[in-house]
Amino acid sequence: MDSANTDRNSGLRPWRPGKSGNVAGRPKGTRELAHLVLAATENGEELVRALLAVIRGEVPDLPGVKKGQVFRVSDRLKAVETLMDRAFGKAPQHLELGGTGGTKWDSVLESWSDGDMMAVVKLRDQLRDGVIEVEGKVIEE
Repeated sequence: MDSANTDRNSGLRPWRPGKSGNVAGRPKGTRELAHLVLAATENGEELVRALLAVIRGEVPDLPGVKKGQVFRVSDRLKAVETLMDRAFGKAPQHLELGGTGGTKWDSVLESWSDGDMMAVVKLRDQLRDGVIEVEGKVIEE
């Protein structure tokens, strides 16, 4: 992360539970656009047929697509990905958190007691709520 990005994000805090970071909701007109697209494409069926044509290596009957156009394998795979994502949702991304080598934090965290971990969790919760208790005194933001 560069220093400009760090400076720009330095005062940010996570959203409180139950609060939205997008209080205005979707931008105006996006729902209407979706309805227009559905109405113009036979409830989306025309789009599905076009993607299936690309997957099969056929030329879909769409404006801007030339007859006799050849689709690359990457185009066909992108059509498969798009159709699958829209039909079944995007596949979950899995992260491998373990592995060889470890980090400098591995040895630090291994030395912590359960009490140490609970104190960190308590402090995290206090920071999230905006109220911090230090030596029996309550500090509010």
